[in-house]
Amino acid sequence: MPPTLDVVASEITFKSVERLGPHHLLATIEQEDDWTNGGREAHDETMELAWNNWDSFHLRRVVRGSTMGETIMSEGSAFSRNRNTRWKAEMDSEPARLRVQRNWNVWDTAMEVFDGRILLTETESSIVDGRAVQGFKVSLAPLPPGARIRSGNLTPVSIEGEVWLDEATAVRLSADVTAKAEQDGLTRTVVLHLRRSAVGEEHTIVRPQAPVQPSTEVLRERMRGRPPSKSPGKPKATNP
Repeated sequence: MPPTLDVVASEITFKSVERLGPHHLLATIEQEDDWTNGGREAHDETMELAWNNWDSFHLRRVVRGSTMGETIMSEGSAFSRNRNTRWKAEMDSEPARLRVQRNWNVWDTAMEVFDGRILLTETESSIVDGRAVQGFKVSLAPLPPGARIRSGNLTPVSIEGEVWLDEATAVRLSADVTAKAEQDGLTRTVVLHLRRSAVGEEHTIVRPQAPVQPSTEVLRERMRGRPPSKSPGKPKATNP
């Protein structure tokens, strides 16, 4: 019996996302930690990816309102910048592609604490951007038989929301989930909103308009931090 759509969705890689073709991803993760002593800490981040193919994409990560990293791949040439730095041309485009591989799966990032406790229940079918999709209710799965809650670890206590999966690829096209976990004196609330839209629509990806640090200058800066190379010493003459 073939695996169900929800099972496939839990195991997809970016190759499945590639099968969608051009699309736009916008996802936000809001995390709030509340302590019983009254302390509170909030964290939020946004991931945005305008995707055409491996030679044409725009990736941006924003944390607490500040752009922490941004990458543009235009016609196979990569440009990047971090917080408080100007754009630079990258000598090698492969690291830019690896950033997509590391950051695309916002669902796993947000739901890491709840891994193994997420239950998807099929609801209804629909059409989004001309694609057949299947809706699922998201809830907390019971502990597996024989499993025990480990002291000192965050323990899932509730999950609620919905997710829509593309029927052809099992990729999550939409998700709105609120999940809570507890640890001694701490309650963590995670809210995930995810949208993949404009499926099949080509994006215009252009090089940065701001001044760009040339890759040759980047190389010179790297070389300045290296110790000077030493020539191998001449062999000492031996007495006959």
